[in-house]
Amino acid sequence: MADELKGSISRASNTKAGKVKRAGKAVADFVSDYNDIVENASRFSVYYHARKQGVTVKKASSLAKNLAINFNRKGEVGNTLNSIYMFANASMQGTVNMLRALATPKDRSKSMWDPQFYNLSQKLAIGSIGATVLMANAMRELGGDDEDGVAFYDKVPDFVKATNFIIMTVVKTMWLYHAIRL
Repeated sequence: MADELKGSISRASNTKAGKVKRAGKAVADFVSDYNDIVENASRFSVYYHARKQGVTVKKASSLAKNLAINFNRKGEVGNTLNSIYMFANASMQGTVNMLRALATPKDRSKSMWDPQFYNLSQKLAIGSIGATVLMANAMRELGGDDEDGVAFYDKVPDFVKATNFIIMTVVKTMWLYHAIRL
């Protein structure tokens, strides 16, 4: 009985489906290992450079551990929240880290119009907002208006605009939009 089971397992693994499963597992293992390497290298780099600048071992370790999402930090209701809403802990930590980066001042002695007034996170947020407004206005102008005087871009549903990159194009004198999922 055991020999028959071993034979059928080996035959299944030598089939096309077995080879595809093994290849898929190999790719998944590679991606997982690569992710671990990049994350650990980033954490080590933060630790190394913090120590090099004279930060204590305890503080440098804390900086490195909290560089990305710290899954050990859950709070009293962390497990309950994660069971109700998947990745609630990671979502909240990511939001808090983003808000902390946006709220951290760089050099408030400078003028608000001086680029040194803002830190990199604030510059990226301002640039993203500016690019979004610029792109929406460009597509509104490029798309033109319909018979009612309403821009074709404004007729694209809001949920599509919120989750896609919209490019207005002309096909046989009809305006269409292409939604590119981000």
